[in-house]
Amino acid sequence: MKSVNSMKTFAIIVCMLLCTVGYSQNVDYNKIILPEDATEIGLAERLVQLAWENNPANQELLYRAEVARYDHTLAKWSWLENVSASGNLNEFTINPEKVQEQNPTFSPFFPRYNFGVSVSLGTIFLTPAKTKQASVNHEITIEQINQQKLALRALVLTRHQDYVMNQKLFDVQNEVTEDEYSEYLLAEQGFKRGDVSLEDFKESTLRYNTELIKRITLERNLNVAKIALEELIGVRLEDIK
Repeated sequence: MKSVNSMKTFAIIVCMLLCTVGYSQNVDYNKIILPEDATEIGLAERLVQLAWENNPANQELLYRAEVARYDHTLAKWSWLENVSASGNLNEFTINPEKVQEQNPTFSPFFPRYNFGVSVSLGTIFLTPAKTKQASVNHEITIEQINQQKLALRALVLTRHQDYVMNQKLFDVQNEVTEDEYSEYLLAEQGFKRGDVSLEDFKESTLRYNTELIKRITLERNLNVAKIALEELIGVRLEDIK
């Protein structure tokens, strides 16, 4: 009985693991910001593109990644700085006749030249560590760029939604204000003719002023949302193509 229960438990665990693996999905950071040659994209995606292209902070990260890549290359070849070579030619190579005269038993089969290379032990052991360190630093800059892509996309889309919301609120309030303004004009004309009492005219004026203040406030909010969005994309919304 215990064996059956153990098998059931094992089967449940395996199913859970398979489900976890099946639903896991790696992020393609190259698609977080669509490439410049991407076609038929919406305004929101275009705003994300512009923010990535025009934000100096993003360019700084890209430059850091480039520097880290160069540091990795330099680290891989840094061992050459501590390599020294030496060589010499023996006298027989330079003047064989003189050597034979002075020493008839000299063997010309001895090495005619010597060559040697020396490498410090520190270079052998430290170069791989330095190369690994430079590689990790490069990977860190790549991850910083990926994080910046995620954060920037979220920020741009959020500010775009704020702008759209404020635009709709302003449009609705503008209609309400215009209606109240029409009512105010009618009340004003009626008051001048004597058809509308002073109290009714004052009430109509108050309603119009109240809606006018709301419209002014929402217009301000709309302009601020527009400015905040343009801060990220670097251009005016009207200039986006």
